[in-house]
Amino acid sequence: MLSESARDSIIVALDCDVDEARHLAAELSGHARWLKVGMTLYYAAGPAIVKELTDLGFKVFVDLKLHDIPHQVHGAAKSLAKIGASMITIHASGGSDMMCAACDAIAEEFPQGEGKPIVLAITVLTSTDEAMLKNIGVAKPLPEQVEALARMADDSG
Repeated sequence: MLSESARDSIIVALDCDVDEARHLAAELSGHARWLKVGMTLYYAAGPAIVKELTDLGFKVFVDLKLHDIPHQVHGAAKSLAKIGASMITIHASGGSDMMCAACDAIAEEFPQGEGKPIVLAITVLTSTDEAMLKNIGVAKPLPEQVEALARMADDSG
């Protein structure tokens, strides 16, 4: 059995179909505390999978990388908080207003702060290289773009 700190430090990605995710959750019960639900599983199983996993005692990291107008991200973040997500992701490239909207939604659902989900801002995807950045109109070198988005995220929340 893993130590408590290891159980809290490891997040197991359930990047699979619903049946396999349920099987893995059963196998991991008591061994891992965190499970990640990404787009593939979330879109296949819907919000119910988050509730199912939290009911089994897991903390659930919902990795959907929200990116839209602030109003939409506010609503999505609020919905994810309501279904029990312990951590969510947003795209920093959505801008300060969008990131603030996500954080505001979480604060509205958890005014006392206790138990509120963590909001992580993703800067540049790991699959992105400088050529791709240039192709989409980003002139900064990759490290500078990551730093710029990270600073903006830090100022937002």
